[in-house]
Amino acid sequence: MKSINIKKLAGIDYHGIGGYSQSCLKAIVRLIHCGEQIKKADLLSYSGAHCFLLTINEYDHIAIKSGFSSGYGGEGPHALSKAIELLERHGVEIEEYEVSDAFIERIDQSCMTIEDIDFIENSRPIRPIRYYNYIQENHNGNTKDNRLKQLFPCSIPFGLIDERIIDLALSFETNPDNTIMSAYRRLEDIVRKRTELDAEHSSKLFSKAFHQDNGVLEWQNIHPSEQIGRTNLFTGAYMAFRNRRAHQEPESNHTDALQEFLLINHLYKLEQQAILKTENLDT
Repeated sequence: MKSINIKKLAGIDYHGIGGYSQSCLKAIVRLIHCGEQIKKADLLSYSGAHCFLLTINEYDHIAIKSGFSSGYGGEGPHALSKAIELLERHGVEIEEYEVSDAFIERIDQSCMTIEDIDFIENSRPIRPIRYYNYIQENHNGNTKDNRLKQLFPCSIPFGLIDERIIDLALSFETNPDNTIMSAYRRLEDIVRKRTELDAEHSSKLFSKAFHQDNGVLEWQNIHPSEQIGRTNLFTGAYMAFRNRRAHQEPESNHTDALQEFLLINHLYKLEQQAILKTENLDT
């Protein structure tokens, strides 16, 4: 490839590795998973090779290298199919454009030019729409919803975790059962300390602590039925999940365990919002 004047480079980000399907598919998954707002996806095609030029947050661009392909069986077409389905599922507008072999190479070499960006912005997309032909109806028998969910990592959303169990969240991947049980016990300890209900445990502790009439803790400015409902969240979680986990080996998979941990995390958030009834009287 001939040399390019550095002043003419587009100065955009590049993700994925050219020719490696999973690397490029994971790059799109990672962007969506991290909350990037993908407004538009330009599918750039040349003779069965494909890249994406993504428009992020209105004006920024990210190029996904040529790990996608079509016209035969294999990982490349599978990855392209999943990428298109994933982008459509998240409401991304997709248009396909014919480009040259040299254009694809510049993306793979991380050296798109300003002229390349202008070319796409001023080109007419392929009509009739062709990219639907790249979507494969059957991926190993999985439903569309399942195969797209499986693309995302099952990981802790640390931005949502209560600071009092961050240390437990850090150990979740290696020992989810111990992490979850520690979170349950720690929440009980916190509520016992606040309420001085030292003799109570598990669901009975929360039933007494948050009882609408004679409980110690309450939430301000909510309807009495909401107080009952939130109390039932605590007692229900412990009755439905904690007690069973405390008395037998867990059968849940990693996804189920993560959902349970996030449920406990929400209980921590609710507990933090509750105040002592004596505090309410003082104000």
